[in-house]
Amino acid sequence: MDVILRGGAVLDGLGSKAVHRDVGVKGNAIAAIDDLSAAQADRIIDVAGLVVAPGFIDMHSHSDFTFSLDRTADSKIRQGVTSEVVGQCGIGLAPIAANRRDELLRYLSSLLSSFSLDIGESALEWSSFGEYLADLNRGGLVANVIPLVGHGILRLATVGMRQGKLTDEELIQMQELLGNCLEDGAWGMSTGLIYPPGIYSNTQELISLANVVAEKDGIYFTHIRGEGERMPLLPALEEAITVGRSASVPVHISHFKQAGKSTWPKVVQALNLIDRARDESLDITADIYPYCAGSTILAALLLPAWAHSGESSQPYLRLLGDELRCRLLQELEAGVAASGADWDEFHVALYSNRSDFEGLTIKQLAQQTGQQPVDVALEMLVNSQGSVLVNAALMREENVQLGLSHPAMMVGSDGDARRPSGTLGMGKLHPRSYGTFPRVLGRYVRELNVVSLEEAVKKMTYLPARKLGLRDRGRLAVGCMADIVVFNPDTVIDTASFADPYRYPIGIEYVLVNGQMVVEGGESVGRFPGKVLQK
Repeated sequence: MDVILRGGAVLDGLGSKAVHRDVGVKGNAIAAIDDLSAAQADRIIDVAGLVVAPGFIDMHSHSDFTFSLDRTADSKIRQGVTSEVVGQCGIGLAPIAANRRDELLRYLSSLLSSFSLDIGESALEWSSFGEYLADLNRGGLVANVIPLVGHGILRLATVGMRQGKLTDEELIQMQELLGNCLEDGAWGMSTGLIYPPGIYSNTQELISLANVVAEKDGIYFTHIRGEGERMPLLPALEEAITVGRSASVPVHISHFKQAGKSTWPKVVQALNLIDRARDESLDITADIYPYCAGSTILAALLLPAWAHSGESSQPYLRLLGDELRCRLLQELEAGVAASGADWDEFHVALYSNRSDFEGLTIKQLAQQTGQQPVDVALEMLVNSQGSVLVNAALMREENVQLGLSHPAMMVGSDGDARRPSGTLGMGKLHPRSYGTFPRVLGRYVRELNVVSLEEAVKKMTYLPARKLGLRDRGRLAVGCMADIVVFNPDTVIDTASFADPYRYPIGIEYVLVNGQMVVEGGESVGRFPGKVLQK
């Protein structure tokens, strides 16, 4: 053997109780799970007192946007993440239509500047989805990447940022483009129905595209049209179920949540909708992150659909006009009031114009400047061309626990791979990029007993692998790929917070990807054995 992990408590990922066995690795696969005391190995690691589990699969990741800046993915692999599902929320880096390349680059530049990211226009040299995946592999990956194609990017490649219904010809063109991406290795299509241009689509468009996904045996991932009151949760969830039923396609709900006090009581109804659909044979699942606050661009959180229209390079300048500004101010106040939210729940995470705003709430900024909160929010959007990221404390703990304990729920960070220094260490970003998986194990398993250790590991490993159709990952069994995490069940916990988000967790001792050690003693070792997993 190359490596033997000796004496640990082995969790197979299927929900079974731990058994004390040795785990032997040869090449990129698991060679034995047994008493290996007589076996030879290049390296034998004593893991007595630790848990040996399958590598965690981050079911909702945005690391595709940080790989171009840093391939080490430290904040993810040090959580035990060995595979990430990227291309989420309708957003991505491919395909790129030659006649709309400049428009796509303007769109991505505006969007990603909210996260202090610059993907570098000169780096996007590909056109097709397959060329993009080949470029990802060439750059070296520390973990495995499971790519989706974004509905918003497909729409951009077809009609740009135009609002309204597609013509029959445009829809056919979009279906053909989607089919090509799926042939190139995408595992499905994702939507981001609160972001332009996805916000302009109707249900029939989504069904027509989901039909193509179904034909290619893919999955429909969806950031649904609304999770709060201004864009209601239950109708948005029903739309996703309608798409799944109409196209006979598996559905996965991104970052399941109820945003805003008025929506909190609807969590049981939302879970019942999912249960009823599952009872009626729809393959529908969801992922969740273990925090009461989410994070997104302020424009998507507050602005109605009409306010996103206009030239994608400067969509906010038009809001300076008195008539539109007055209309928007009224709608913003009404929307915040309807959701039961408060301006004190919107924390500025990253604002390129004023770093001293970061960490403060919009209400605090209003008090400091003597303005109304809604004026402060709009002023930031206009001054930065929409590049404002906020952490919004809109969920409640009870609902997080209900969601996490649901049998159809998996774990997804909704974060990206970061490092504490340089561009990837700017702002007061959401701590989920550093803490999601250890937080589930430490807080929700050990401290609160919301789910058992076996069930939590299953939600991070086998359930995602089964949903995706990854037959050789997500479980510990002879012949499976050696994606393995070794952690201390008594100490594992997140240490990142909203005040100090760039802190690595503790208790994740060893991580192997495709049989190679990438984390040892809690530290990254600088190997890149990961690869793009094409469907």
